[in-house]
Amino acid sequence: MPPESSKSSRVAALVCAVTAVTLIWGVLLPSIAARPDFETARLRFEKCGVDASALFYSDHPRTYDARYRSH
Repeated sequence: MPPESSKSSRVAALVCAVTAVTLIWGVLLPSIAARPDFETARLRFEKCGVDASALFYSDHPRTYDARYRSH
């Protein structure tokens, strides 16, 4: 069985990692998204037909068109 200090250090590392992810996801990213320049870029992408939530841009219809136009 591992020593108790090893187990407590692993638990502390897990708590630190979860706290860091929570702070990044819950505080940092929303504050970046609220900036005016970010909103301007989002609106520009939307106007150009870019889906910012797309998982793969190769699935976007404009990418498909561009791929076959370049050949």
